[in-house]
Amino acid sequence: IEIRRHERQMSIAGRFTTLVLLCLMWFSIQVNYSSHISVLGAHPNLSLVALFVSTLFGDRSNGAIFGFLLGLLEASYSPRLVGSCIVSRTMAGILAGALEESIFRDSMPVAALVVSGGTVLTECLMYLFAPQPFFKLWFARVLGEVILNAILAVPTYLVFRKSIRWKRDVFVNR
Repeated sequence: IEIRRHERQMSIAGRFTTLVLLCLMWFSIQVNYSSHISVLGAHPNLSLVALFVSTLFGDRSNGAIFGFLLGLLEASYSPRLVGSCIVSRTMAGILAGALEESIFRDSMPVAALVVSGGTVLTECLMYLFAPQPFFKLWFARVLGEVILNAILAVPTYLVFRKSIRWKRDVFVNR
């Protein structure tokens, strides 16, 4: 008898539901704990991390849905411009979801790069929609946020990946 590891994936609906629940969990963690973590006066944005990591396991339409959902949640919680927040996250989710066929997405370095680039894109879109009066302060905050989000992308990727894929032992008679 030989034991082989067999990796299985959830159904598309199960994966989507799991990713939505994980995104909601990450938003909840952000609301409760991200103010306690700071680099260069910036705080991590776990909603963005969850958005970009979840798009690695979906496509453009999933990116739009996750972006809209998390943009709406973030705008309802923070004192930002609601429309700008929703649109910037939705656009960033669509672009990140478009990477589906373009690059090999099932790796931690790709997750960190997508989260970093997506954070820069999202914050630049927010800057275009609602310019900040002090560019240097905004830039320092965004730089700190990018660093923290890139660091948090790795454990987030591992949790999300483990949640939608699992391994089981398969016994084979030889």
